[in-house]
Amino acid sequence: MNLVRFEDIKKRLLQSYRDDGKELANILDQQNALRSEYRRYLDLDARRVALERRMERTLVAYGPDDFEDIRKSEKSGKDTSRTVAIVIDRDLPLWQVIVAILEQYGELQVIQLELALDRLGHKTSRSAIESSLKTHPDEFKIRTSGRAKFVSLKGA
Repeated sequence: MNLVRFEDIKKRLLQSYRDDGKELANILDQQNALRSEYRRYLDLDARRVALERRMERTLVAYGPDDFEDIRKSEKSGKDTSRTVAIVIDRDLPLWQVIVAILEQYGELQVIQLELALDRLGHKTSRSAIESSLKTHPDEFKIRTSGRAKFVSLKGA
C-alpha cells in the first residue's frame, strides 16, 4: 500500500504554481520584447494581402495575355522560385473588375466605364454595371451632374 502524505500534495501544488508563475512572467517578457516586430509582421502581412488582391483585380481587368503564365514557365523549366506572380483560376465578379479600373483612373462617367470594360474585353451591359454599383454601395461613390452619372471608389 502506498502512503500518501497530504502535506506533500499541498507543497507540490504550491511549488508548481510558483514555477508556472515564473515561466509565465518570462513568456510575457519575451512577448513584450517581440511585440513591435510582431506588429510590423502583421502590418506587412495585411499590406501583402491588399496588394495580392489588387494585382488579381488588375490582371483580370487587363486580361492575362500580356503577363507571364507562371505555370507554363515552370513547365518549360524556368526557375520561378523568386518570381512574384498571381495565378487566377477563376473569374472575378464584375464589381471587382470595376474596382480595378477605378483604382487606376479615379472617377469615370458610367458610360465611360462601360466603354472601358468593353475595350478591355469584358462584354457586359449597362444594367449589369448599374447592378454591380447598386449591390456594393460600400465600395462605390455615385454622383450625378445633370444627366451624367459618375462613379468613383469610396475612400479614394
